[in-house]
Amino acid sequence: MRRFYHGLQYGISTDSLFHTEVRVDRLRSNSTPQSPNRSALTPEEKHLSENKTSLTSIEARVCPTAPSLCLRIQGLAVVRRQNASRLLPQGNTVWVCGHVTNATPNFSEHVSSHISAYSSGVPKAAEFGKCSKCNTEWHVELRDLGTHDVSLIFTRWIDVGPGLSPEDPRWRSLLLYQNEYEVDPQDVIFSPRLRFESSLVEGGTKNTMSDEELYLRNASFLEEKRYMAAGGPTAVESTQPESRRRRSSGCVTM
Repeated sequence: MRRFYHGLQYGISTDSLFHTEVRVDRLRSNSTPQSPNRSALTPEEKHLSENKTSLTSIEARVCPTAPSLCLRIQGLAVVRRQNASRLLPQGNTVWVCGHVTNATPNFSEHVSSHISAYSSGVPKAAEFGKCSKCNTEWHVELRDLGTHDVSLIFTRWIDVGPGLSPEDPRWRSLLLYQNEYEVDPQDVIFSPRLRFESSLVEGGTKNTMSDEELYLRNASFLEEKRYMAAGGPTAVESTQPESRRRRSSGCVTM
């Protein structure tokens, strides 16, 4: 935001914040009634049936009208279709903002209902929501990915605020365990999703990908493990089961 207020010689560009991470984690259990005969699987098929691949992409835009920094964060979790019931991490942990987590009544049920509907053969339509306290918007959807996989798509749009004070409620309200902060009702009327998608990047050009374009870009990294080529020799895969995952990163950053 300093760059926005004072010129290009200050701060950093929003483009420098853009990044995509991919990690692979072992599923806790390999025994599901729908699992194919494991003895007939190739090593590659066995690897894919035992793991969950997760992708996170982050973008930032400065919205000049009522200046604010807005973020779009998209997460994809991908497993074999027979493992769709295990798309959510241990304990159904989903964090949207400081006010909406897996402990929030009805929220984890929203996500679980999409997984249950998909597993029953009647997928639900994409669902959008918004936190009334900090203005964070979110989108959840399940889609087939390639021939054998299913992806859980979870996208958030966040208004971080103008960056003028570390005590700004628009910033503080986003922090976990800071849910006593609420955004001024006048700021809630602005949609961070619409603001992000309509804003110009530095230089006055508009090249923001649509939600669909973003998904297709991210999904292309996961199909046939193309992220390994994009990540180069630094690619790292975590082999720890979800219940024993350490806090250190095991990611491919692109």
